[in-house]
Order: sequence, then structure tokens, then C-alpha cells
Amino acid sequence: MSKQRTSSRDVGIRYPLSAPVNWPEDVSYLAEACSPSPNLSPEHKRIFCSPLPADSPFHPALLRSQDWTVIKPITSPAHPAYGQSGLFAKKAIPPRTILLLYFGQVHTEEESDESSDYDLGVWAPSTGPSGGDGMRLGIDATKMGNEARFVNDYRGVAQRANVEFQEYEIPAAAVDSLSDRDDVPALPLRGLYFQSGSREIKPGEELLTSYGKGFWAARKPAEVEEDEKALTEGQAGTISRQSQAAPVSHVEAMLARQRARLQGMKSAR
Repeated sequence: MSKQRTSSRDVGIRYPLSAPVNWPEDVSYLAEACSPSPNLSPEHKRIFCSPLPADSPFHPALLRSQDWTVIKPITSPAHPAYGQSGLFAKKAIPPRTILLLYFGQVHTEEESDESSDYDLGVWAPSTGPSGGDGMRLGIDATKMGNEARFVNDYRGVAQRANVEFQEYEIPAAAVDSLSDRDDVPALPLRGLYFQSGSREIKPGEELLTSYGKGFWAARKPAEVEEDEKALTEGQAGTISRQSQAAPVSHVEAMLARQRARLQGMKSAR
């Protein structure tokens, strides 16, 4: 067995870089940042895959040192994710606590895997000199990621979610102050994270979120109606990618696929 590596870079906190207990052997563990796909632009690689500033409240070393969560197998046959794993509170978690960043491989829309249950959408700002509307990217934790990939949807488990997805952005000015190069313009740092909701999470309670509405801005009415119908019926509906007006969330597509797969497993038993 190899020795456990630790890191004290940036924040002066030593924390394990090795995978936590109950981590699947076929998934690479990401402890410090997202990993870029080969087709990701250099600018988007810097925005979504760069180490965070030492004083950031989102720094993974700081969050990991809090030791809020533990991965456990789902053993109840009544649970929609029975036979898989979930993320649970190791101790009481106060309301509105930043818990985890969502790590995975950041990829282009063309590289999206329709079979993935871990591919979340993120809106990437335009990096060109003339501005623009930006583009859609994804963060896929199927083959690599961190503990956040184990947060299940609350439906069929609890009355409501107790954690929520949020998007963070560290302004370019804050990033620029860390750079010693004047020839490379600073870019903001962006990503996704989980935080607890409006009430305390008790020790042993599963962390549950809602992979439903409200994650992105509105899209064309026809597309919204089509996607909501797929989600309501539990079908693995395909979310249209033709709209250029606003970002599309892979979260909703992921949830629809997961529900359809789990429903198929139940029917087969």
C-alpha cells in the first residue's frame, strides 16, 4: 500500500489527497481541482480547473479539513438509490455551511455523455476580446470526482432537500493579485459547490439535494415544456441543445436518466 500523501500548499492545512473511505476503485479521486478534457480551451481550463486562492472560503483543503461527511452504501430497499452509495453527515452541520466543491472532468458540450448520471451543466463566460454570450460546458464525475458525486436526490427519500447546489465565482481582480505574470490577463475562477440548507443537518443524516428546476435561466418555452414532461413521467428525455439563448442544465437530464434506470431496476426485481 502506498503512503498517504498530504498537502499543505497555499493554506497551511495538511489534508489527505488519497480517496476517502468507501471510494469506488474504478473512479479517480480529485482532491484539489477539476480535471480538464483534452478539448477544453486554455482559457476555460484556467477558469474551471485552477487552484483557488489561499484565502478562499471554497478552498478544498479548508473544506476537507472540516470533515463534515462520509460515504456510505445505501442498504434500504426502499431507497431509490438502493445498492449504490450516498453521502452522510459525520456530525451536526450548521445551516448555510459550505460543504463541498463539485469536482469532475470539465468538458465541452460536444463531449457530453448521454449515459452519464454525474454530468452537471455549467455556463462558461466568453473569453474573447469582443465578449459574447459564452458557452455551455459540463462537469462529469463519472470517472473522476470527489465526495459530492454521491449526493442523491431527495425525492423518494425525504420531504425536502437539505443541501443545495450553488455556483461560485472568484473575480479576476482577486486572481490577478496572485499572479506574478503581467503578460497573461487574469480570468475569474468558477465552479459548483454544495452548501447546507436553512436548517441544521443532524449526524447520520443523508445529504440530499434537488436536481430539478431553478438551476439555470429560462430557456425557450417549447424546450422547457418538453424537459418538464420527461422529468414528470420519469423518462430519460433528451434535453434539446438547439437553443443558443440561455444555458442548458445537464442536472435535469441526469436526474431523468437516473430515475428511468432505477425504475427499470425495480421493475426487473
